[in-house]
Amino acid sequence: MRDERGRFVKGYASWNKGKKGYMGANKTSFKKGHVPQNHKPVGTITLRTSHKLDEKYYWIKIAEPKTWKMLHVYIWEQANGIAPKGCCVIFKDKNTLNVKLENLMLVKRGSLAVLNNKFPDCHSELKETRVKLIELKQTINQRERSIV
Repeated sequence: MRDERGRFVKGYASWNKGKKGYMGANKTSFKKGHVPQNHKPVGTITLRTSHKLDEKYYWIKIAEPKTWKMLHVYIWEQANGIAPKGCCVIFKDKNTLNVKLENLMLVKRGSLAVLNNKFPDCHSELKETRVKLIELKQTINQRERSIV
């Protein structure tokens, strides 16, 4: 019961007084087994834009209900197994839409940081050699530190 200003009258009990938590389904609730219109089956590939870098990447749905993985990582893992911790899969030619296995390479994150910082415009044909040189220099530095 409400007064003329729309406020509850003193002493009036609301319809849900004493009820706690879940109130039960109504006619607009989802039914068991309902599949929404925007559901994507496993194996669906979509194109998404990265918010930070404004680059486009392909994603693939690998499991239900909503397990997605970057397509280039998925392709590399299908060919070579799961990537070790501390490593990432990058594109040799910097084209994020070229997801061919020949264009993908596994790089340690430390080497990737040096590559991006010191050699941002490294040619795609030289990228593998550049990464190997960076890793060699890092190994030499670690050995020199352990000797001293």
